[in-house]
Amino acid sequence: MEFESDNHSIFTENLGDVSLKTSLETEITVELSGVPGRTAESFSFFLAPTDGKITIRTSEIARRLLTRHETTVEVIVPNPIYEWGMESRDLPTLKLTAHNASGDAEWSTRVTAGGYGEKEIGDETEFLTHNFLTWRPQISITYPGLKEQLTFIDPTEGVFRAMRLRMYFGKELPTDETIVRSNGIGLRRIDVSPAAVSALAVYKGIDDVLTAYDLYGIANEAPGANAAWDTPFAQRFIIGRRDLRQTSFFFQNSLGGFDTVTAKGVRSCQPEGETVSFTNGRTEEMLETGFTDTWEVNTGFIRTRQEKALWDEFLSSTNKYLLLPDGSHRRIVVDEFDATYTYLELSSYTFTYRLAAAETGHAFTRKILKDFIG
Repeated sequence: MEFESDNHSIFTENLGDVSLKTSLETEITVELSGVPGRTAESFSFFLAPTDGKITIRTSEIARRLLTRHETTVEVIVPNPIYEWGMESRDLPTLKLTAHNASGDAEWSTRVTAGGYGEKEIGDETEFLTHNFLTWRPQISITYPGLKEQLTFIDPTEGVFRAMRLRMYFGKELPTDETIVRSNGIGLRRIDVSPAAVSALAVYKGIDDVLTAYDLYGIANEAPGANAAWDTPFAQRFIIGRRDLRQTSFFFQNSLGGFDTVTAKGVRSCQPEGETVSFTNGRTEEMLETGFTDTWEVNTGFIRTRQEKALWDEFLSSTNKYLLLPDGSHRRIVVDEFDATYTYLELSSYTFTYRLAAAETGHAFTRKILKDFIG
């Protein structure tokens, strides 16, 4: 007795079914291990065969067991050694064990939360080798103070990869630096915020204005090795001028990576709330009042299919954050949206959001006042 599978994916949404040829009722044990911050989880159930075969929907099982991880990546700049902000995680393992009177069988695979359409990606290993986990355009605009992050997966063992950063300046020639190295199967998240790249330029003694930067990969960079470039292909960030009227968001996309989008349209505050009161005779007293800050935001004109796809990813994501001017982020809930798009016409999306954790946001700093002179 053995499992049969034609699975060629590590993404939860794309895992193939696993089958077992048997005529006996079988106990199936599912175990998920290797999830950061969680102990191994397992459960068992019995399945009866149909036409001599048991079919297990591994995608449904993995989707329910594996939740998407929140980001913890920050820039680390110890003195005098510069270290780059990267989070490295092994991929969790999903294992199936079958047991009945005829014997035992095992099957396992590495998994990560996310997925894609079959027409979007043909060869998954080839895609993971040459692409970051992002749906943003290959050339995108970023702004000082924004949180930017790129995620990639090393899909095969024994391949050493170096992530390189090419920095462009107003006057100086472009400069390339290797910022991180990785090997072995795993998921890596890299902080590529403008502040992190600018800090690296200062550390390298470059006294010039940073205007843009690329992040790209090289496999087997060691001397004498047959190096392979564009693993992944370069992702370019052009640094624009920040407009405080714009609203930026940080979210987890369908591939499990994190992207940043900026709404350039009108933002308005539309508070909501209800009051509970009690009337005694001719006197009414307020017992309770509810108040929630709700914000309505317009994306601004969506000009390309890639820009539309990125906003679609944002609206469908369950892990969204508002990016504040001071560089911090707050988790949000989007409850309503109008995503009407007319092909070949200027269109925009409008949506409303509120903070996931209710708070007033009042944090005023007092100081000593000078004497009043009338």
